[in-house]
Amino acid sequence: MTSCLCQQRTFAPLDIAEPDYRRIVATHGVMSGFGELVSCFRKTTSRTEDAFCGPFIQQESTQSIGRTPGVRIWWPLIILLEVAYMFKYPERNGRTDGADPWSLRQMAVYQQHNRYTGQDTWIVLMCRHRSLVWDRLVHLLRPGVPTISSTLTSPRLHEELLTCHISDWRPYMLHYEETVSQTVGVIVRVAMCSGGPDN
Repeated sequence: MTSCLCQQRTFAPLDIAEPDYRRIVATHGVMSGFGELVSCFRKTTSRTEDAFCGPFIQQESTQSIGRTPGVRIWWPLIILLEVAYMFKYPERNGRTDGADPWSLRQMAVYQQHNRYTGQDTWIVLMCRHRSLVWDRLVHLLRPGVPTISSTLTSPRLHEELLTCHISDWRPYMLHYEETVSQTVGVIVRVAMCSGGPDN
């Protein structure tokens, strides 16, 4: 079972009404800490704030399923395994007007695995349509794909999402290194031209 909430700007409040959000949480039995991820989607006041890391949550839910005959001990069974986290990644925005060609995106992922039923629930927040991450997600979750593990011990889908844009980090950083270098060069030249031999 998978739910995806997509919108164009990933650094903006979620485009979903509160009753709808509460219905999703109640329907899927989502952990209470999932709200911490939702709170990370807001309008930022600076580029520095864009780089702040989001929370990582992992927990197990247990349930007593019975007792061994003749023994007065109820044996707990780990029923639900849950993990929720946020990650950020750079992406070329396709601008041709001379503006910054890179944008920083963010995405939240929630997975719940029921060991008793074998069912998985995935909730992905802010995956942009027509993006590399979106295309990878649709491909991996389509029916009949046998490569996706249904447990958290071998998180193939998590690996696929986290590494989707890993190759973009280097050109992203090089772009800003060059920008800073050019700015520093201009400042140095201006300082040298404005100064005299007695300065």
